[in-house]
Amino acid sequence: MAKPLIVKQHIRHIANLLMEGDKQQHFAICLVLVVTFWPLTGSPTTALVLTLMVGLAKEIWDGLWGSGFCWLDMTANILGALCGLVAVWGLLQMAGALSAG
Repeated sequence: MAKPLIVKQHIRHIANLLMEGDKQQHFAICLVLVVTFWPLTGSPTTALVLTLMVGLAKEIWDGLWGSGFCWLDMTANILGALCGLVAVWGLLQMAGALSAG
């Protein structure tokens, strides 16, 4: 019975870590990058790859010369990029519905 409680505590701890200001910045920047790259490249896949490459490059730089590589920063990057894809996709769907109607 104790194991589900331990899992819940770990999930809560990770969620709290993802709410740190630094993680929110990673999330927001990657969201904005995807929203910017998708129209410029015309491809959601390219936008996602470019965004994640920027995030990974930043973490590698941190690992070599900064505060250290952080997997939670990368998690925030991925979540922000995915939310950006959903946001652009939703806007495109709304624009298509408006132009068809």
